[in-house]
Amino acid sequence: MKFFLVVFLLTTSFLALANESIITDAQEAIKSQLKDPYSAVFDDIYLGKAENGAPVVCGTINAKNSYGGYTGRKNFYYLDAAPRPILSIEGESSIFSVIYESFCLRN
Repeated sequence: MKFFLVVFLLTTSFLALANESIITDAQEAIKSQLKDPYSAVFDDIYLGKAENGAPVVCGTINAKNSYGGYTGRKNFYYLDAAPRPILSIEGESSIFSVIYESFCLRN
């Protein structure tokens, strides 16, 4: 019984670290798209899965624009896909809402 408990705890810890790494990767990738990446404020971040099992990070971001003012909270998604991630911030793509609704709306 103790063996199974140890295996469970190790597996849970590994998954938590992997999820944290994906979220950090998503935040860095989203920041790289911004005018002022240091002003980025993330909120409501959660991890989902695409139909193929690839992790999807969803949440909101607020950051400063070229004029130095905050733009207001916008939704974003980050799909950890091969060969490179797919990401977008609300308002940057005409198909944003279709992808966001497919992967990020919680049921």
